[in-house]
Amino acid sequence: MMRKSLVHSAKISTLLIYLISLIMMSFGQTYIYEDFSLSQMPPYGWTIDNVASQWTISSSNNAGGNYPEARFQWIQQIDTSRLISPQIDLTGLNTVFFHFNHMYDDYQGDGPVVGVATRSSTGDWTSVWEILPTANVGPEKIELEISNGDVGQPDFQICCYVKGDLFNLDYWYVDDISLFLPVELDVTLLLEGPYVNDQMTNHLNVSGYLPLSQPYSVPPWNYPGTETVPNIPNSNVTDWVLVELIKPNPYPQQAPWSVEARKPAFILRNGTITGLDGNSMLSIQLSDTDSLYVRIHHRNHMSVMSSGILSPDNGICTYDFTSGSEMAVEGQFAMKELSPGKWGVLSGDGNADGQINNRDKNDIWLPQTNNSGYFSGDFNMDGEVNENDIEGFWKINAGKGSWVPDTTGIPFVCGDSLFDARDGQLYTTVQIGDQCWMEENLNYATGTSWCYYYNTSYCETYGRLYNWETIMNGAPGSNSVPSGVQGICPVGWHLPSDAEWCILTQYIDSTVDCNATGYNGTDAGIKMKSTWGWSSGGNGTNASGFNALPGGCMGIYHFDDLYLFAYFWSTTEDYPGYAWLIKLNYGLPTVGRYFSLKSRGYSVRCIKDE
Repeated sequence: MMRKSLVHSAKISTLLIYLISLIMMSFGQTYIYEDFSLSQMPPYGWTIDNVASQWTISSSNNAGGNYPEARFQWIQQIDTSRLISPQIDLTGLNTVFFHFNHMYDDYQGDGPVVGVATRSSTGDWTSVWEILPTANVGPEKIELEISNGDVGQPDFQICCYVKGDLFNLDYWYVDDISLFLPVELDVTLLLEGPYVNDQMTNHLNVSGYLPLSQPYSVPPWNYPGTETVPNIPNSNVTDWVLVELIKPNPYPQQAPWSVEARKPAFILRNGTITGLDGNSMLSIQLSDTDSLYVRIHHRNHMSVMSSGILSPDNGICTYDFTSGSEMAVEGQFAMKELSPGKWGVLSGDGNADGQINNRDKNDIWLPQTNNSGYFSGDFNMDGEVNENDIEGFWKINAGKGSWVPDTTGIPFVCGDSLFDARDGQLYTTVQIGDQCWMEENLNYATGTSWCYYYNTSYCETYGRLYNWETIMNGAPGSNSVPSGVQGICPVGWHLPSDAEWCILTQYIDSTVDCNATGYNGTDAGIKMKSTWGWSSGGNGTNASGFNALPGGCMGIYHFDDLYLFAYFWSTTEDYPGYAWLIKLNYGLPTVGRYFSLKSRGYSVRCIKDE
């Protein structure tokens, strides 16, 4: 026993007790989601039937999820220990899915085994997964489809168990337990190339050109699945597409976006995306459906991403890209109106890089010219690569391109587009000195804010006008660098303090006096102002890249100063009821520093966190 204690003493000193909570998701298809984050063991509603002291929380992430995680620790005992879920009502169901991450830290000899089992009516346990390791296992994700007699019962339970000689392992780590029904996608999309007379053609299908295996295993998609069909299921199939469910990633050390699930599908003539039976909705096994967006790829059309978050209703996510360009992120660049009221994604992106340019013509279409079959240079998808593809589609769309979220893990670089996951807005960014700024005014609808003259078209150009209390979102005033106030800015960005505005304006014009009130300096204003839109010849050079537009303000009683002035809030207060701001004037080359009533409405620029 002393031998075992010495072996593990260093490990034990690094571990914390911290375990499981049951989160009943609001969407109806997730029955258990447990990420071990609420420091309760067993978690609310759960039980442990034997050697409960060995189940703890570890501040590690050995199972492959995010810390903390559950951990079963060795003990000199032969027994079976189960971590048992609450009873779940699965009445009327035939199948459920169970996913979890785990890592088995082996010690010696045979066992113990670890596994997953189910029961109902507190009866006997039925194992649905079990392993007997003879070496370390994982980290790995286990995905189980369960359809035994316990499913469908009103008192279903599931457990993770350790059985046998509990001395012959070091630890078993478990994380991200979920019991759920799959997400069903009811998504509609139209492709420009084959669109004729209010529906898409099926030329590739009837000509026998559609492959029986999904075509997205090659770059740039690199989808690893091997889905095949014995035959194309019906004549309404137009082509294959690749569907992804993605979400913003809250962890700054990782990619800005993460791909939660990917699956090939068929797209029908009417735009419906289906499973591989060509009839039913596309089903994706995914337990956490919070903050999901759908992104769809095609071989030679623009990829498209939903501008809104999917809202499951009884496990079904409905989304119609065809109803307007606003349904897609940067839809005005990736989509066009194909017929009155029907929108579709642009054809001509033969190499699927998100841009329609000479590479699609010279590298894709030209080598494939005069061929018949399933070719990405066939932009109208009639089975023939010829001049019609260039004249009717590529030439019309050349120069178009669209933003796609980064799921590669490549860090954000200032100058990349900033996507606001809250409402689908997209903002350009610019590096000015050591600071990264939004190059456009914030247009996030919240709190006390206005579009100039209540006209949404002004918001699209100039952003919204906000009072100071709204932009601060409950945070106290600050003049720090950085301000430390996220306020109403997107995650990873913050509102600038007066001191941060000083850094910007002095970088642009070293003669600016940051302690002065009023206009001063030499030419910061003209370098910050946009090259268009200012009244009476007041346009700037935008030499700084800041691109300030004259969006005016909401005064005490009415809107004012459109085309004449630009006002930008800071997080820094003056005397009670007032805060500092930056002001640009159509008639002056300099920059102004003023204080104003917090109740007035001014523009907002966000600055990236360091």
